[in-house]
Amino acid sequence: MSEALPVISVRENTFPAAVKVREVKAPILSDDEEKVNVAIDAFEQAVPTEQFIRELLRRRPGILTPRMFEHRLVEWARRDPKHIVLPEGEDERILRAAGLAPRKGIARLTLLGDPETIAKKGRPLGLDLSRVEVVDPARFPKFERYAERYYQLRRHKGITYEMALDLMAHRNCLGAMMVLEGDADGMVSGAVHTTADTLRPAFEIIKTRPGYGIVSSVFFMCLKDRVLVYGDCAVNPDPMLSS
Repeated sequence: MSEALPVISVRENTFPAAVKVREVKAPILSDDEEKVNVAIDAFEQAVPTEQFIRELLRRRPGILTPRMFEHRLVEWARRDPKHIVLPEGEDERILRAAGLAPRKGIARLTLLGDPETIAKKGRPLGLDLSRVEVVDPARFPKFERYAERYYQLRRHKGITYEMALDLMAHRNCLGAMMVLEGDADGMVSGAVHTTADTLRPAFEIIKTRPGYGIVSSVFFMCLKDRVLVYGDCAVNPDPMLSS
């Protein structure tokens, strides 16, 4: 029996108990992510959302609420789903996102972590991770090839092959190498690791596009009635107009 299946014992017989269950009110609270996601999925299946949003925008031009912003991101992702690697695969927030993204059809995901730990943490949350690939870094078949590639990239900085093996055991390094080698389209990290630990492998392994020497960053802040964009708050300490 699933660990996530609740069993409730009642005094009434079947019919009176069923009547009382029917009378139970089940409001959708804002902090109940599972109910909210189920409701959103049902709404998107029953309502032509693009037309609905166009009507809303026509009535209130120039307004972009967080919900509308999220909907647009989801629609863009659905049009061209990418393969994303998540190095922090054992974190609860990442697991919840991994259970949601394939269901919405917005990405193909690979979690890095211990498969048993991920399954153990996912069961009590009632998550369906059957469509998510789980890669154990300790048993990854391309591990040594990745280490050799990292050694070739960084040996001019004094990195030895033994050091490359140790560094490739860090999941952010492994995830960045998956992107470099074409085994993933992108990497999302930072829920557990610091900004420096997240960005350093990207700078060292993926690097910038040829001709570009500066990396910039943005983050979105979703307020109650609007979305704000902040630029260069964590990466470029002294941004110029050109960057």
